[in-house]
Amino acid sequence: MSKKTLFLAICCISASFLSTAQAADTNAKPKRPLPSVVVQTVDTKNVSPEIKQSGRVEAIQTVDLRARVEGFLLKRNFVEGSMVKEGDVLFNIEKDTYQIALKEREADLMSAKATLKNNAADLERKKDMLRKDLISQSDVDAAEAARDTAKAQVKLSQAALEQAKLNLSYTDVVSPIDGIIGIANYTKGNLVKTTSDPLATITSVDPIYVSVEIGEKKLLQTRNLQMQNGDENLKAVPTLVLSDGTAYAHKGEFTYMGPEVDMTSNTVKVRATFPNPKHTLRPGQYVTVSIGLNKQNILPVVPQESVQKDKKGYFLLVVDDKNTVEERRVEVGRQIDGDWAIKSGLKKGERVVVQGLQKVRPDMKVNVVEAKGATK
Repeated sequence: MSKKTLFLAICCISASFLSTAQAADTNAKPKRPLPSVVVQTVDTKNVSPEIKQSGRVEAIQTVDLRARVEGFLLKRNFVEGSMVKEGDVLFNIEKDTYQIALKEREADLMSAKATLKNNAADLERKKDMLRKDLISQSDVDAAEAARDTAKAQVKLSQAALEQAKLNLSYTDVVSPIDGIIGIANYTKGNLVKTTSDPLATITSVDPIYVSVEIGEKKLLQTRNLQMQNGDENLKAVPTLVLSDGTAYAHKGEFTYMGPEVDMTSNTVKVRATFPNPKHTLRPGQYVTVSIGLNKQNILPVVPQESVQKDKKGYFLLVVDDKNTVEERRVEVGRQIDGDWAIKSGLKKGERVVVQGLQKVRPDMKVNVVEAKGATK
């Protein structure tokens, strides 16, 4: 066979193979698309145990303002419902009568002092006369008694003067505490007496109490929180959730526990004190009290639907940065707000499959869809 004939044969064979390969490629089935799964990026939260109970806000102090002297109201110096400070003058009662009484008591004291001075001098003269046998001892005794009576009168006059000063000061009705003042029960021009109804009421709001009736079983659970964590220094710490579902910004401190269990309700009254700088809490308001620990336990949390279990235990499907599925064995903790706390086997920032679990298996490539509202 000539070289030319051999070359033509090779070309024909190559063309035949190329045509066959192209035909095979054309007839091949198309590749399946990657399965899609919904993943959620793992976040962490405090998973310390909590006990929840309804509570009620109470004022630490409530003061009824009353007139301590009788007189006509001249002025009201506050806006109803506003915040007042200790020492603020809230009402003015007419002063004229009490200013006159003060001047009278001042004059009485001056007179008493003058009488004392005169009687003391008379006593000294009588003593001198007794030494010269000009008078008897009974005359000296009488002079001494007059001197002592004058001394007592000075003290009485001093006390009366102090009372007059007090009465005059009582014409300015001042706030004894910081708090919110309510509606004034009297207006300008009304006669008020010491026996009258309160002029107004002041309620303290910062700090403020929250009282809760805790069942005996829950009380034992609260005490057991410390034991469960093995730390004697841990304290139960109250936090609040308001009626609209928002968390109150400040933590409280338990300051009172009732001495006995109420036999009717089988509960114990417990009271916590909370700072209330913005006056968000008002007496009579209902709140939800959450009782946890002062030491947080921060762990990764995942939705319950992402946690699976077999004979070996609990596991998750985790998607790595190359979108490859991995089976991850984990140790689960307590459930909290619809999530599982993960004690070990998972880190914050990893991605777990929450939907499409039945479509995938370990080492499979997947198309990732981030869960709505997931933390990134």
